[in-house]
Amino acid sequence: AQEGRWFCILNLNAAHAETGWDYDDGTPATLHSFGDLTTSKYRRYLACLEAADRELGRLLDGLDLATTTIIVVGDNGTPGDVLDSAIPTGHGKGSVYEGGVNVPLIVAGMAVDASLAGTEEDAPVHVVDIHATVLELAGLDPAEVAATYGITTDSVSFVPYLSPSSTVTRPVLSGLYDTTLISYLTGSRDWLRKSAFCESFPTNGYPSGKSDRAIRNYRFKYIRYTSKEGVETEAFYDLRKDPTESNNLVDAGMTTSLQRTNYAYLQGRLDELLASEP
Repeated sequence: AQEGRWFCILNLNAAHAETGWDYDDGTPATLHSFGDLTTSKYRRYLACLEAADRELGRLLDGLDLATTTIIVVGDNGTPGDVLDSAIPTGHGKGSVYEGGVNVPLIVAGMAVDASLAGTEEDAPVHVVDIHATVLELAGLDPAEVAATYGITTDSVSFVPYLSPSSTVTRPVLSGLYDTTLISYLTGSRDWLRKSAFCESFPTNGYPSGKSDRAIRNYRFKYIRYTSKEGVETEAFYDLRKDPTESNNLVDAGMTTSLQRTNYAYLQGRLDELLASEP
């Protein structure tokens, strides 16, 4: 790495249940603005989030953002007990629905061009991409690091997204994009990733066997569920028209060539990824 560069990772326990929102009032009153927390579990959860935000702010106040890059990312979606009413039951933490896996990712500081402050990047990014991104920010080549240590990684550096002048190659996938998106991309940011994969499987000593796997691109999402008995079922959603994933197009029927093409692509891409497992 370049001389003088350092790396720190800070994992906050908030807003896990044991930090306050699952019982009366475990969040210090000095760290939130929600007043009495005994009346609502949802208020306790929001207070917990505000407390985490305040503590992060206190840390950032002591750093020089002209020489430091900050990456803040959520580890999973919202727990079912405090899930927003607009999100269907079962679509939060622990699931492969957007409410369980689509989390905040905020980057600020030295590596971010000042013109991009306060803007939002709509390209797909996966949490594994932080690995390659941090290596590049430290002055290392992710590919050389992987070769040196004999490892294989799916990580893709998103450093190009932090500068408006960077050249990013858009994946050319015939038939997968609708006319509106092609027009939009022509005048906007290109994408480094064709798709993003996620998986949910039993941990912490629970019986193995059941697993859920999902893969999405710019608009569509494919999910494959596998029961403990090995029975597979699937779902396919148009996230632009159905952001809460309430209308399974496998059951409702795919009525356009755009839907059918993306369904076949994502299904095939998932098969490729699973076949590459050791």
